[in-house]
Amino acid sequence: MFVFAWVIFTFIIWIDDIAKLGQVRTLLTKTEKQAFNAVKKYTNNPYLGCNALDENSIPTNSTPIFAQDYGFLNDILFESLNSLCKELDAKLYIVKYKGEHLASTETLAFIECSKDLPNEKLAEIANHFIISNEKNFIEDPVFGLETLSEIAAKALSPSTNDPTTAINVIDTLNRCLKYLFDSSFKDKKVIYENLYIKDISIERFIKSSFEYIRIYGSSNLLVAKRIQKSLLHISKQANKENSKVIEKYMENCYTQANVELTYNFEKTELNEFIKSLKVQK
Repeated sequence: MFVFAWVIFTFIIWIDDIAKLGQVRTLLTKTEKQAFNAVKKYTNNPYLGCNALDENSIPTNSTPIFAQDYGFLNDILFESLNSLCKELDAKLYIVKYKGEHLASTETLAFIECSKDLPNEKLAEIANHFIISNEKNFIEDPVFGLETLSEIAAKALSPSTNDPTTAINVIDTLNRCLKYLFDSSFKDKKVIYENLYIKDISIERFIKSSFEYIRIYGSSNLLVAKRIQKSLLHISKQANKENSKVIEKYMENCYTQANVELTYNFEKTELNEFIKSLKVQK
């Protein structure tokens, strides 16, 4: 009787695990679609209608605009900001992108104006940056990639132990990032002539995509190998400067995996795998 009850109990647990696995895969499919659409939207308009900003070109006499709250930068009211800057005969250099986390008094932008602006006017400008407690897919191309990475991390948890899903996530991230690198950012129409904004750094895209997987998956040989393979593939799509950033991150992932892999034969296999990838490169 006890054996029969144990078999029934085990069967129920197995069915529950299968159901959970199906839910994860459904979630992965939906999240991939949202993440890809957000990246696509970003590549179509990386500067959000503003001028492209080179941070080295920000005038030294410009005045910083500070965040008024703690949270995520979910929106920027570009149209009214541009109108305000025209009234002031000013240029606004925005150094934070939608989706970034901010602390109070963190610099949002710098304004260059022919006259000194009172604190009230600076606060008015700061209020055009909408800070919220939560992020969203639509306005933040990085959030979808972070969410995919979190799905992989949960799949790698001891209670789930599903490295296959984590590997599928890595392949999904690869598709999204490949689209990013394959797209051209040139000749985008400027709508807000008095506003300048920087694009999202490649380092932020890469870390947001792989950081959770690196942290929770480095002890798994299959995951560690797929991380290396994916990052190498992505680096081939990038220009020389961005490739260096990606290759540095690859080294960090390898260093952690080499420490966390349990057996020497796993470390040897990872080393041989990386050597074979470099030969293909």
